[in-house]
Amino acid sequence: GLFKIIEAKNYKGGCRLSILCGIRAANDYIAKQEVLLDASRMLSTPWTETSTALKKKLDLISEQKGEIARLKERILAQEIQQFPSTLDNPLVFTDLEDTNIIRRQVNAMAERFSGFCGIFQKKETENFSFIIGSGTAAKDTGEMARLLREKLGARCGGKPEMIQGSVSASKEQIEALFTGQIG
Repeated sequence: GLFKIIEAKNYKGGCRLSILCGIRAANDYIAKQEVLLDASRMLSTPWTETSTALKKKLDLISEQKGEIARLKERILAQEIQQFPSTLDNPLVFTDLEDTNIIRRQVNAMAERFSGFCGIFQKKETENFSFIIGSGTAAKDTGEMARLLREKLGARCGGKPEMIQGSVSASKEQIEALFTGQIG
């Protein structure tokens, strides 16, 4: 009957083979053939070109995700730019997932504002991750970290100029802490 090697791995100086025989090998072949034909249909390409077409689609998706991230960063920067420069502790809530973008924007805020500059990223209902930077007044962010831990049960750490972490609290509770209503 049919004998099929489905996997080969290096193992303890030798080679470990996974094999299927008979009807199991035939069923494995049929299942993989169905998956390949489905993918071929979805990509509107011959089955022999499925791999190439899939790579092109993934490259396109990656480009589009990059463009979306750049646009979201521009929107976030514009939102921050609209804050009055007299604001002591600017605070932003966002759904951005890119920590590098958030960190860059916190740094930009810290150059413009005097107090603590924070961006809170919503993870799920009343769950946020955050990055907080020290503004031009060069306050130690450890003070804010202490308040976040004591008042809202946050988990955070970092350096005097920037902290990051997570907190399970409402947007209103976080805003109250930042505006000095809690403290």
